[in-house]
Amino acid sequence: MGSQEFNSKTDGSEVVQKFSSSVKDKTILVTGVGPNGLGETLSLLLASEQPARLIISGRSLDKVGASAKIIKDAHPKLEVIPLKLDLASLESIRSAADEVNQYDGAIDILINNAGVMNIPERQLSKDGIEMHLATNHLGPFAFTNLILPKILASSKSPRVVNVVSNGYALSPFRFSDWNFDGKATIPEEEQPPKKTCEMFGVPWGLDYLPSIAYGQSKTAGILFTKELAKKLEGKVTVTCLNPGAIDTDLWRQMPREMVEKVFAVMPPKSRPQGASTPLVAALDPSLTGDSGAYLNDCQVEDVAEWAKDPKIAQRCWAWSAQTAGLQV
Repeated sequence: MGSQEFNSKTDGSEVVQKFSSSVKDKTILVTGVGPNGLGETLSLLLASEQPARLIISGRSLDKVGASAKIIKDAHPKLEVIPLKLDLASLESIRSAADEVNQYDGAIDILINNAGVMNIPERQLSKDGIEMHLATNHLGPFAFTNLILPKILASSKSPRVVNVVSNGYALSPFRFSDWNFDGKATIPEEEQPPKKTCEMFGVPWGLDYLPSIAYGQSKTAGILFTKELAKKLEGKVTVTCLNPGAIDTDLWRQMPREMVEKVFAVMPPKSRPQGASTPLVAALDPSLTGDSGAYLNDCQVEDVAEWAKDPKIAQRCWAWSAQTAGLQV
């Protein structure tokens, strides 16, 4: 595989340089872009290898615009299109998808990068969905499906990339209580694994816990990847990845002393290092034959059974489509 030389220490610039032909003249859409975040770093690195267009999205147009200016200052000839997209709002998702579907040309690469983590108290989106699940899974699921015709229109080896996390190991998808409503009975196969929680140093429980809610949303993201890859076999390559612990705004909900404890166990990557695995997932031509793959530290890895079982993936897809109000 072309990425065998890459690892946890690889800088994203090495990846885009090696796979520059996978960037050149393509239209690339990156979600979750704002100052000092992974999305901005990904966008800057992609911009360095002459894509045709870069579409960057985020909840705040001011923040997206600030990132767009940084990219344009570095690459004045590149067309950069800011897009307002709040993945916690199905209304915003439909509006953004409508805008994208009106653009000329196809979308060659979609990187679903946006996410939230460790929201201390249970919050619901305006659509009534637990906030981790809404932003990290249901939003990307809906947005991807709504712009899928644009991706299928690409003649340049189109790809969908979902940024997930090894935190998926903290929880299967809780079909019996996905919204943490406090249902009395949760089957054992949907409960968080106690040993894994101990290993990560997070509390175990069946009621709302930030790490468990985050884990469930990332499991859903992997299941989405597996099922989408199956549905688009031979047409679009679909991958997902764990970028690793990166010191970005994603940790803003967690007390700094707790963040430092996490980083003591998992030394943080720089943003360029954190960008390397998403870029391999988006650009490595050898992954065309491995659609549905999960990558960690630039390499393909296996995942737990609950994140790859085809029946669970089908069930999660059906739940997602019904909850998002989509017939897909």
